[in-house]
Amino acid sequence: MNGRGLGPTYLTKLSVTRTSCRTGLRVVRAYYRCRVRNGGRDGRCRSRVLTYRCTERRFNTISTQFDARVTCSKGSARVLHTYTQFT
Repeated sequence: MNGRGLGPTYLTKLSVTRTSCRTGLRVVRAYYRCRVRNGGRDGRCRSRVLTYRCTERRFNTISTQFDARVTCSKGSARVLHTYTQFT
């Protein structure tokens, strides 16, 4: 997996439970598109993504970048990913 396929966002970790890695990557890409639609690179996604409900926690925030941990769930299926965003 190349973590650099999302523009200025670097995917640093992907973990899936009760779903496939392919689905996990689809959720990650859809989540990124949702963020960009809602405020640009440092936007937030507050709607469902491919029927998954996602929560995001940001950390290591400085003026030029931040890291974030995102957990998306649908029933017992989980997609956890972390990324670094350059602003």
